[in-house]
Amino acid sequence: MAAKYLLEHGHRRIGFATERQITEGEADRCADGLRLHGFRRACMEKGLMWSEQMVVFGEDLERLRNFTGIVVSSDYYALALMDILRHRGVKIPEELSIIGFDDILMSHFSSPRLTTIHQGVPEKGILAVQQLLRQIRGEIVEEKDIRLPVRIVERESVKTLIDSSKRV
Repeated sequence: MAAKYLLEHGHRRIGFATERQITEGEADRCADGLRLHGFRRACMEKGLMWSEQMVVFGEDLERLRNFTGIVVSSDYYALALMDILRHRGVKIPEELSIIGFDDILMSHFSSPRLTTIHQGVPEKGILAVQQLLRQIRGEIVEEKDIRLPVRIVERESVKTLIDSSKRV
């Protein structure tokens, strides 16, 4: 959803940033791995050539300059990147558009305010507690993947590009 959002706003040089490298064993189980998988799938569906060079781990910030838009694995990391980049003179979203995940409270107050993917965190918590209570009661609880609806919260950190071949 985040990658498609950037692509719909004219970005063709997009990347994915996460705090740490995702191991093969984690790729299908952790949130960052699932988000990276969705990013990769969206790029390929839109005809972009997939490359591992589209993924930036940790402090490899110089590579961010290769992109016009970046999907960041969490709002916490997105806000940290925005702060670091601002101190290096990079203008968000004029020079680099950023979209995060989680819609944390701080994303409402950043400058610019962070565009993000909203998840129903309270609903996730309720489902987790319900599962835990079943286990405590001795019920057999199947391991299952539960995916809740998400939505884009448009704020100020993504710029619409007219000509995505040029860095604005």
